Amino acid sequence: MTKKRWLRCRTFFNKTGVRLAVATTAAARVAIAAKALAKDIQMHMEPGHGVASAPGTPPHIQSGLLVGSVEAAPSGPLRWVAGPTDASGYGALHEWGGLGEWGRYPPRPFVRPALARMAPLYKKHFLHMKLGSTPAGRSCSSSVDAWFRSVGRR
Repeated sequence: MTKKRWLRCRTFFNKTGVRLAVATTAAARVAIAAKALAKDIQMHMEPGHGVASAPGTPPHIQSGLLVGSVEAAPSGPLRWVAGPTDASGYGALHEWGGLGEWGRYPPRPFVRPALARMAPLYKKHFLHMKLGSTPAGRSCSSSVDAWFRSVGRR
């Protein structure tokens, strides 16, 4: 009859290191997603040559002010915003419709459709986050490797 041998080990979870690795990696992914959204918004606005777009479709490019004001910018830790800036002054008027300088504007959404188009792609931005490629992730990995090396010497 063979004698059973048991291996004892302790595990630990470096919560701070993992949080830092996730935050570092996620911050880059959030920026990529926001910039992709801004680019999609701009790509779906077509030149109007003096003709307004049909209600329910993205506004046509007339002066270039609205399309030129679309950008992505950080608004806090792990937060970005994408869309028209206040420079255009009438992005919300086109998006939702309402009374403007030249009369009543019908809704011509351009941000909401872009969000709907981009939603399936957002998952791709966050899949396979390489936490080990961040300084915090390398630190976690090296402390685990060091622990395993120390156990192996005993």
